[in-house]
Amino acid sequence: MIGLLTLSEQILCKKEVLGKAFECSIADEQVLIHFPLYPVIDDSDSWFGVGTPLLPPKIEREWKKGAFSLSWGFPMSHPAGDSCVKMLAITTQCEKSYTNTCAQKLYASIERWELAFVDHIKLETKQNIERDQNIQRDTCKFELFEDNYIPEKKTIRIYAIIPSAKTFASEKNILNAIAFADSGKELLLEYQMLLSAYEARRQNQNRRAILDACSAMEITLVDEINQYCQSIGLPPEILINKYRYLGERIDLLKTLDNGFPNEDYKALVINPRNAVMHNKTVFPSDEVTDKLISCVEGFLGHFHPSFY
Repeated sequence: MIGLLTLSEQILCKKEVLGKAFECSIADEQVLIHFPLYPVIDDSDSWFGVGTPLLPPKIEREWKKGAFSLSWGFPMSHPAGDSCVKMLAITTQCEKSYTNTCAQKLYASIERWELAFVDHIKLETKQNIERDQNIQRDTCKFELFEDNYIPEKKTIRIYAIIPSAKTFASEKNILNAIAFADSGKELLLEYQMLLSAYEARRQNQNRRAILDACSAMEITLVDEINQYCQSIGLPPEILINKYRYLGERIDLLKTLDNGFPNEDYKALVINPRNAVMHNKTVFPSDEVTDKLISCVEGFLGHFHPSFY
C-alpha cells in the first residue's frame, strides 16, 4: 500500500536526507517514509535555482494527480543541497484482507504523528520559528480626486527569510523526530509552551510570546524544585510557597546547581516579563522578545535536553 503525505508545514532538510527511506510506526503499523530525490544538476545550466523541483521517490510509481506533477519541494542551495521538502511518500506491507483496516488506522493516526514529527524537528533545528514580517493588518481605504481619480503610488515590500544552514534537518534530526512521533508521547509541557511562544512570535505577537516563554521557564523551575525536595525528603510546598516569584526561584536554583546557565536573567527575562505583566510595556520590541526567547531556550536545554 502506497500513500502520499503532504506536510502541514514544509521542512528544511540537508541533502543527506533526500532519497532515503526511514522506518516508522504509525498506529502500531510498520511503515516506511520516503523522502524525495535531489535533482540531477547540470552545473552549466544557468537556469538552475529554486524553481528546479525535487524528484519523487523511486518506488515504482509515476506520481501525478490527473495530468499534473506533484510538488515535492525544491533545492535552496547548490551544491550543498539544502532543500525544502513539502511531501513524503509512505509505503507499508499488509495482507490484502487487512488493507482497509490498516488504511483506516493510518488515516486516524497520521495527523497526530505528523504534528509530533514536525514539532520535534522545529524544536531541535530551530527552523520555521522566525518572525513573519509580511503579515499585514487591514487598513482604511483612501482615494483622492481632482478632475480625475488620482491613483496612489504604492510600493509593496516583501520580506524573504534566508534560513541559516544549521537549521536544515540532518539525518539524525529526522531519526530523532521519528522516534518521538512513533513513541506516542507528548512533548514536555515547557516545550509545548515554547512552541506556543514561537508561533506567537511568527505572528508578531510579542506580548504573548514573552508570557508563553516565561511560562515554559516557570514550569521547569517548579519541576526542578519539586525534584530537589523529593531527593532530600522535604515537602515541595515549603520551598514553592517560600520562593513565590520568578526571580526568587531562579536565585534558589542557582544555589542548588553549580552548572546553572550564566545569564543576566533579571535583564533578559524578569524585567521584560514584569513590564508586560504590569502593563508598563504594552508592545515589547522584537529585540527584547528575541533575546528573552533565546535565554529561555538555553535554560530549558540545560535542565531538559530531551523534549519529551
